[in-house]
Amino acid sequence: TYTYCSYKVEKVLGYTQEEIVGKTPFDFMDKEEALRVKKIFKNIVAEKKPIVNLENWNISKDGRRICLLSNGVPIFDDENNFIGYRGADKDITSQKKAEENLIYEHNLFQALMDNMPDLIYFKNTKNRFVRVNKARAKISGTIPENMIGKTDFDFYPEDEAKKCFADDSWVMKTGKPIKDKIEKLTYFDGTKHWVSVTKIPWYNDKGKIIGTIGISRDITEIKKLEDKIRNQNEKLRLTNEKLLELDKMKDDFMSTVSHEFRTPLTSIKGSVDIILKGISGSIDDKAREILSICERNTTRLINLINDFLDLQRIKLGKVKIKKELTDLVSATHKAIEEIQSFAKENKVNLKEDFPRREVKIWVDGDKFSQVIRNLLSNAIKFSPGGTVTVKIEDKENLVKVSVSDTGIGIPRDKLDRVFEKFARIDSGTNKWKGTGLGLSICKEIVQKHKGKIWIESKMGKGSKFTFTLPK
Repeated sequence: TYTYCSYKVEKVLGYTQEEIVGKTPFDFMDKEEALRVKKIFKNIVAEKKPIVNLENWNISKDGRRICLLSNGVPIFDDENNFIGYRGADKDITSQKKAEENLIYEHNLFQALMDNMPDLIYFKNTKNRFVRVNKARAKISGTIPENMIGKTDFDFYPEDEAKKCFADDSWVMKTGKPIKDKIEKLTYFDGTKHWVSVTKIPWYNDKGKIIGTIGISRDITEIKKLEDKIRNQNEKLRLTNEKLLELDKMKDDFMSTVSHEFRTPLTSIKGSVDIILKGISGSIDDKAREILSICERNTTRLINLINDFLDLQRIKLGKVKIKKELTDLVSATHKAIEEIQSFAKENKVNLKEDFPRREVKIWVDGDKFSQVIRNLLSNAIKFSPGGTVTVKIEDKENLVKVSVSDTGIGIPRDKLDRVFEKFARIDSGTNKWKGTGLGLSICKEIVQKHKGKIWIESKMGKGSKFTFTLPK
């Protein structure tokens, strides 16, 4: 029980002298701390020993935890009877909190060292290990404690150890780091591993370099993957070169064959036309039927050859875009007139939705008309008995042209293929097989004019081809 306390205690615990005298030290502690201190105090009292540096946590009047360092000496009466202690307490709360923070920081660092898969190490100015983590020790077949005071020469082949020594020395001499240096290391089991190494200078609190800190990451699996990707890329490159060579051979072959075929086919068609017109004399109905089939097939073959040659010329850059100021309304109307007979054969109604004025821009008029004819021909083929509408919209910076039909439409998953060479989208009918080149040619011509072309379509509702040309 306190019989006296200094007035200074109020500054520490917040209690007045009157509030403390008559109570025990344990009255100002929580239950757990009181039990701990009582046990210690009981042993001291039993032997009437001095109280030396006894740390105890008290609760201040405002609820703060205060750590006191207690020291005291035993007191005896005139008859040498033990009657208590005279002592002093020192507030060491700040010191204890600093110690706790240091312990916390140490535990964090230790957790990092123990669990980090990367290799972490500290070396002094003599290139001797001061501290290493478990991962670093593991690759040398030992534990961290066994590496302290040793060097890389104790764990690596001499050539590798020399490189490590040189790098560490350079970092300490220059004060500059080495970042992500890729090198090979030999582990204790003799296996070679690729590692990415970073080394930085280690400074003391006065700014003096006292060694190096290193972090290495095993990237062996990454290197294996990179090598695999590199090999695959090389194989792909060689395969691509072969494919390009084959593609060129194919193009050359097709171009040669097309030219060789076009002349005799044109001659055959001309001769058949003369016979069908009766210029060379009359023919019976059976012969006319056979010659008509011949005329249609030669026309189809000539169109196929012309389409292919057009595409080849565009692809090889041999087609010159000869721009001239062209009225798109007039050019489109003329293209519609040229294909009107084909539309009538298929009972297709052609509609025009044009501005009531000229829409003039700089384009290659012939190529523009070719795009319109190809789009119209395609729409008519797949809209028998339906309607095809051509629309021209004059915008601020471009002209927008669309050809829409009421045909069978194209499946959504096939839309990306319609502009490919030789694309044959299943239309549900075998009447029109087509060359598969017309739309591809349209795309090439539009792009040569720095325009864009696209398609919108719904099954059973029809399709709409749209392209734009800049002014």
